[in-house]
Amino acid sequence: MEKPISSPETQIDQGLDSEIAKLQAIVEPHPIVAGLKLRPFGGGTYALLKIVGNPIIDQTSKDIPEDTVPFHIGSFLYIHHEPIEEVGAAVQNLQEYKVKVFKFMDEKVSMKQLMEAAPKIRDMIVKGSIGLDYQVEQDATSPN
Repeated sequence: MEKPISSPETQIDQGLDSEIAKLQAIVEPHPIVAGLKLRPFGGGTYALLKIVGNPIIDQTSKDIPEDTVPFHIGSFLYIHHEPIEEVGAAVQNLQEYKVKVFKFMDEKVSMKQLMEAAPKIRDMIVKGSIGLDYQVEQDATSPN
């Protein structure tokens, strides 16, 4: 039996469909960037990027030295693509982490792909940050 258009069940179904559509618009389940299937950006990957000092997660960062941009993009892709166990272990030693990121970049992405990935990564960060409230420790000398 078909539900009447204005039944409570139909309204609930329509409401759920609407909420699901909103969530899908916010976070793509597995974004493809530079030909790589990535984990969505979220609190866990944000924390890993903070640990390694990746400045591209700061949406106000405009002063990233140009010669370091490819590494930071590669770092973002590495964290979001490689097995989480490997990433978690690598970030414990920043020198080892850098070696792994450079190896990842050499083996899996071209310089052109890295640079084309930048706007897609920015989009992931913006969409993945909606509704999340990050508490970032401030340096004691910081004016804020």
